[in-house]
Amino acid sequence: SLIPLGFSLVCTLGVLHLAEQPLNIPGLMLSVVVLGMGLDYSLYFVRAAQRYGTGGHPFLAHIRMAVFLAAVSTLIGFFALAAGEHHLMKSLGRIMVPAVGFVLIGTFCLLPAILDKVFKPADMPLTPVSPGSAAHKKRIKRLYRHLEAYPRFFAAIKLRTDPMFSELPAIIGKPGVVFDIGCGYGVTAAWLMAMDPQIRICGMDPDAGRVRFAARITGQKHCICRAAAPDLPDLQEPADTVVMLDMIHYISDAQLAQTLAGVYIRMQPAGRLIIRAAVPGPSGMSFLRRVEIARIKIKKMPRYDRSREQILQLITKEGFEMIQTDTSGSGREEKWFVAEKPQSFQEDK
Repeated sequence: SLIPLGFSLVCTLGVLHLAEQPLNIPGLMLSVVVLGMGLDYSLYFVRAAQRYGTGGHPFLAHIRMAVFLAAVSTLIGFFALAAGEHHLMKSLGRIMVPAVGFVLIGTFCLLPAILDKVFKPADMPLTPVSPGSAAHKKRIKRLYRHLEAYPRFFAAIKLRTDPMFSELPAIIGKPGVVFDIGCGYGVTAAWLMAMDPQIRICGMDPDAGRVRFAARITGQKHCICRAAAPDLPDLQEPADTVVMLDMIHYISDAQLAQTLAGVYIRMQPAGRLIIRAAVPGPSGMSFLRRVEIARIKIKKMPRYDRSREQILQLITKEGFEMIQTDTSGSGREEKWFVAEKPQSFQEDK
């Protein structure tokens, strides 16, 4: 953001020197305005790059036009001062016109080239690494670098505090094609991609903002779409692993049954279904569960609590064979449900 300001400062001083226009005290006082405008223009571009990337997203044209019109309206005002009769006002106009003009040139000409380099997608080595290792964490960090603050902060907290990511290696095995239902901000997808860049990921989520961010994380080689269970998208190839993490409490029994039936069709024989769900315990709800329930109530979303036996029944009813069930973490209500599609199955199920 400081690059257009530095460019404007150097060029403005050069123009004033050539025009023999002294930089007076009122001009120095008004330079704070130029500082504010330069930061504003740059922050709009940087924020747009964080949100939409540096490609040809249609919203980028709107942001550029808004910045351009704001700068032009300011320039018109200072041109009016420069054309006036009052000596002080004329002096201010002559100082501020080149200053604002060079800020605009720096923002539109220098900053985009720098943002293209800074926001270039991270090159991921093709060799797999051990999950949880320093190399794995470094790869995840590179995937999230320079992106929007809230999703990046959310991912960092999730990866550090949720026991899911220390338990997944023993559950997920070595997947090739992963179907992530309820992918959210792409945290699980980033974890998988950093572990093995050869994994192909298809993710879906009903929230457009989360889909946009997850698509930025995964890149064009993977498929992230906006969809809500049980309306599952068609996959380019059958998945060998399907994950449904912390999302089945958003859908009813009928919707969950329909979702599982759709998953069954889209899976390879011997494919693995991995579900993590909150199961209320006899000793009451945990603090984290109360926070989640409060968030759901605020958003006026439906919530469907199920016992362990009810979840097992819904899974096995759709033809899956249970492999294991286990508790996630210590003192938490989340439980793992791992099932497998049988090797021999009926296509007309």
